[in-house]
Amino acid sequence: MKRTKQILLFLLTIAGAVSVYAQDDKIEPRIDLSYFQSDNDVPYVVVQVRKKIERRFLPLAGIPVTLYFQEESDSMKIGEIISNAKGEVKMLLPDRLMEYWNQLDSYDFLASVASNDSIEAGSESLTINRARIHISTDSTEKGRLIQAVIERKQNDKWVPVPDVEMKIFVNRRFGRLFIGEETYTSDEDGLIEAEFSGDMPGDENGVIEFGCMIEDHEEFGTLFAYAKNKWGTPMVDDNSAFAKRTLWSSRNKTPYWLLIFPNLAIAGVWGIIGYLILQIYRIKKLAKGQQ
Repeated sequence: MKRTKQILLFLLTIAGAVSVYAQDDKIEPRIDLSYFQSDNDVPYVVVQVRKKIERRFLPLAGIPVTLYFQEESDSMKIGEIISNAKGEVKMLLPDRLMEYWNQLDSYDFLASVASNDSIEAGSESLTINRARIHISTDSTEKGRLIQAVIERKQNDKWVPVPDVEMKIFVNRRFGRLFIGEETYTSDEDGLIEAEFSGDMPGDENGVIEFGCMIEDHEEFGTLFAYAKNKWGTPMVDDNSAFAKRTLWSSRNKTPYWLLIFPNLAIAGVWGIIGYLILQIYRIKKLAKGQQ
């Protein structure tokens, strides 16, 4: 009986050690939330799930992430999505919560990850103060100016916000082209001004799209606003080069030398093949005559 108790005690000790090791072996997730809104439209949140290996954070793919608005309840649940290869999840605020969102001066987002055999449970929250950007363009005595105003919602009113860093850029086909200073800081009226000088190609009507952004602000997140103006050079399609016989023209405009030389080479090869066949035929005919 005593030996049986010793064996049971030994097995329980091993089981406890395995359990502790399994718990220690679980991954402790690092969860980060980022808030985005463009042109005062529907906002969205990007959740990133990572794990720390030595001194680096690596993305965790295939992890179910649940995002809530204001409180962790079924009615305020934004959604549940599995993280992609970058360990990221992007969720838009659904229509059923937009009316509630419009009434608030600030709001919270809560992201949670449930525990499983390989990962521990984790959660993180993000508090955002409601803000918006107004951007406009105007030609004045000072020149062509791009103006942007940052405002925040406070007690159901929109008030200007000073000392906020913003960037002014032009939307191009392959990305943003920042103009003027690296960053502009809003004054007491929440205003920044940037001068647009020089020539820049626009669309067929000379329209250029300007943008203003606040990037990863601790209170407002990342905000964008856009405005258009005909300050560009109209883009005219020049197809004259394609009307000539060049290498980059259409097939019916192939250069003559490219038509002649390859065809001569092909004709020469087939000529040699035909000559050899003819000689073989003559040799066979001579052989039959000698018989």
